[in-house]
Amino acid sequence: MLSNAKGVRVRLYGALSATGKGRGTDRAAIAGLMAYEPSTCTPTLLNDLDKYPKEKKFLALGNKNLNICLNNIEYCLVAHNFPHNNTLIIDLLSQEFDNKGKHLFN
Repeated sequence: MLSNAKGVRVRLYGALSATGKGRGTDRAAIAGLMAYEPSTCTPTLLNDLDKYPKEKKFLALGNKNLNICLNNIEYCLVAHNFPHNNTLIIDLLSQEFDNKGKHLFN
């Protein structure tokens, strides 16, 4: 499955979706995928993610580096049927996110 991976999509639900941009959830999700922890993630990095939303960063996954950027974030339903109000789902895709590739795994 990983050998077919070409991209990722991050889907935000509930309050994460409702306040994602205003509270920085989108930037925090991308920074987390880039392996930053809250204690090592600088405001400059978060501001640059916001300033350059199409600039590709990398998610190291096994022996692959997948492109990620703020465009990989989808703001989904605020009201949903998941067991937790704040739900984040990461999908592994068979194509770059912009092409909405075949869903491989989440």
